[in-house]
Amino acid sequence: MDRQSFETFVRNNSAKAGWNIAKLNDRQAMLEFSMNSGRVQRLYITQYDSILKFSVASAAVFDCLDEIPHIISTTLLTKILNTNLVDGVWKNFRVRWFIL
Repeated sequence: MDRQSFETFVRNNSAKAGWNIAKLNDRQAMLEFSMNSGRVQRLYITQYDSILKFSVASAAVFDCLDEIPHIISTTLLTKILNTNLVDGVWKNFRVRWFIL
């Protein structure tokens, strides 16, 4: 996908979904949309040659690993391990754990 195609892809799909383009350049985009809860969510798209990476940050933040409910960790790990379409990451940023 060339630069023009990426920008056209982002513009067309954002318009169809009614989402706001907050940032857009030749290989990265940040889109914003409102959740039913009223919270604004961001979708990041990065182009790597012919691959597009979609990222949506989670609102799930825990102060320590022991605070993560068992059902959340089990469900996420099961879904991540059973699909090639989802890429999930657990990251420890100093003290807090984020589900990305």
